Formats: sequence, C-alpha cells, structure tokens
Amino acid sequence: MPDFDDVDASNLHRQVLYGTSDVGRPKVEAAKARLQDLNPDIVIETHDAALTSENALGIIEKYDVIVDGTDNFATRYLVNDACVLLGKPNVYGSIFRFEGQASVFSAADGPCYRCLYPEPPPPHLVPSCAEGGVLGVLPGVVGTIQATETIKLLTGIGETLVGRLLLFDALRMSLAYTTRAGAFLLLLTEVHPRLLDLPPQPYPAGAPSLPGPQQLSINEAPLPAETAPVGPPAPPAAPEA
Repeated sequence: MPDFDDVDASNLHRQVLYGTSDVGRPKVEAAKARLQDLNPDIVIETHDAALTSENALGIIEKYDVIVDGTDNFATRYLVNDACVLLGKPNVYGSIFRFEGQASVFSAADGPCYRCLYPEPPPPHLVPSCAEGGVLGVLPGVVGTIQATETIKLLTGIGETLVGRLLLFDALRMSLAYTTRAGAFLLLLTEVHPRLLDLPPQPYPAGAPSLPGPQQLSINEAPLPAETAPVGPPAPPAAPEA
C-alpha cells in the first residue's frame, strides 16, 4: 500500500476507509489501522512514499496482484509499465463524474493499459475531479469491482476482465463491455530482455521509446469475444483525486 499523502476532510465523502478522526494522519497509517481493526490476522505492508520509477519495480515485485488506485496519469502509466516488466496482473479502475471503468491489464493472456490508451489525453481534455467533481459512491462501486477481480485472480475462479473493459454509468445504472478485437498485445517475452528498467523521473506518461533497434515487439491478435463489442472505448476517465 504505497501513498505519501495525508487524509483530508475533502476525501471523506468518497474514500470510506477513513473517518473524521483520521484527518491529518498519513493515509497509509490510517488505512492500516482501519483494516487491521476489521481483521487483525491480516498482514499489511505500507510504503509511505510516492511511487516513482526509482522505487516502483522494487515495491511491485513483492506482490502477486497489483490494484491500481492511482490519481494521476503519469503514475497510472508507471504502474502499467512496471507490471508489464514484472509480469504482474494489474487490476485497473478509474472514475470521473458519474462514470467508471474497470479491467485487468498486463496479464499473460491479455493486453496492458498502453494497448488501450497508448498516450494520455491532453491536459485540457479531461478535467480533474476537483474541476469536474465525482459522485461520492462511485469509488466504492468501482473499487468493489476491482476487489472482486483481485479475489478471482488470486483464487483462480471465474472469468476475469482480462481483454474486456467494463464501462459503468451511474446515471443510467448501466454496465457495458467493450473488447478491442484485433488490439495490439505486447509479447512479454520479447519486451522483457529489452525493457530492463523504467525511465527516470519525471516519468513520461507517453509511449516509451527505446534507442536504436531495440523496439517493442507487438503482435496483432484478437481479444476474447465473450461479449459483443459496444464500440470503441471512451477516453480514459480522469483519475480519482
């Protein structure tokens, strides 16, 4: 659980892990105390620091499944790239106003976040949650979907969101899926020998480039088609703030 921030009163309407007594406390400290109060038998490792290209691989390599709760695009792309390098499944969730998205990326049999969104949107295109607002219950809805996918990955049960993007519209109370038939899949066995490390800070959210002949090898292959595509995915939802 990496986070360098402190609990603020403005967090409480959507980040139900915290209460008013936690305002001003480090988020990792407050979160650990709350979760261990729910279940004192669990072991929680915290990292009171920002996730950077210098520490991302060292932190992420310790865990079997990574759950992406990032609040900015640069860190989201950093998490994706680290998961690709380490071969870790990345349980993705994003929210904006009344809408949410969820998927499972970087798994051995599916695409990664860059396969769906190679480049971040221009800064002016997607306003922040502070500018656009977010329905307070939406993080809980999307977070519960992420928790469900994590349990399925760890236990090997059910059918995950690998290769599918779940789109949730709270105003219409609708769920839809889109599959990117023919989307590019990274061949991890080809990428690993070439991408030996992450670029230094500030981390570039744009598509990574490699010098000379060391180019990413990609293979055009269809994604699973359990559900019919509903059209191209919407632009990436703004990260939850």
